[in-house]
Amino acid sequence: MGPVLAIVGILAIAGGVQYYSNFVAKENAASKHFTASRDNR
Repeated sequence: MGPVLAIVGILAIAGGVQYYSNFVAKENAASKHFTASRDNR
């Protein structure tokens, strides 16, 4: 049971990191786009 829990935990952490980094990348792109459009005006 222990190894199974470890594998599930690792998968959960990896998925969480991937989701978080994807979210951060979207936020960075949105803020870059916002500042670029603001500077153009």
